[in-house]
Amino acid sequence: MSKLAWVTGGSSGIGFAIAERLMRDDWKVAISGRDRVRLDAAVEKLGDNAIPLQLDVTDAKAMKYAVERLTSEHGTVNTLVANAGMNVGKRAWGEVSNTDFEGIVSANLVGVFSSIDAVLDGMRAKKNGRIVVLSSFAGWHITPQPGPAYSSSKMAVRGLVDSLNMSELRNGIVATSLCPGEVATPAMERRVPPPSPETLARMLQPEDIASAVHYILSQPERVAINEMVISPSWNNAYNRVPGPSPDS
Repeated sequence: MSKLAWVTGGSSGIGFAIAERLMRDDWKVAISGRDRVRLDAAVEKLGDNAIPLQLDVTDAKAMKYAVERLTSEHGTVNTLVANAGMNVGKRAWGEVSNTDFEGIVSANLVGVFSSIDAVLDGMRAKKNGRIVVLSSFAGWHITPQPGPAYSSSKMAVRGLVDSLNMSELRNGIVATSLCPGEVATPAMERRVPPPSPETLARMLQPEDIASAVHYILSQPERVAINEMVISPSWNNAYNRVPGPSPDS
């Protein structure tokens, strides 16, 4: 398999850790994100094998154009890690706005579809492709805190991956839903209230998710990991009652 991967949402957090882990094995990695400054800073840290793509995953035309450019300059993109996603601070029933609900679903579900759709023709032509989609523990085990938009979009992503595997089996394309529990990323600061340092320390870390992605992508072509669920050993989802997350 070609060692050219595209990681969406790759300029920080989980996406950056995934790119960094793959590059330790001499992968060339395209990282995409909306913020040019953060992208440039990430590429400077990652080194020469990193390729910046400034785009929004909800912009299907920009996604198609980016893949065409990548293909012409670096070859077929036959490894995709669809990591980009979002949530908001005011996320619960009764407080999340229609606008925010639509934005979350657009990033977490439509953006994943657009990412896959952009690389699918190239993968089909080569009869080869690996796709890892970042779903969430929140889309596998429903709890109140992530909110209806995030949980439903992440659950829908799992259906999207099942549909893709059914469609593309004959084309040598294999997709995995990766469902991580709480991960200590900068996005945690948007929680109300934000987790304490002690709580963040017992969450999964970005490098844990990067190791899981590396494991999935390291499997021989005969192996399909359809879904992987990974959570902290202190899994707050199992400790939670309706209402704010306990922080002690």
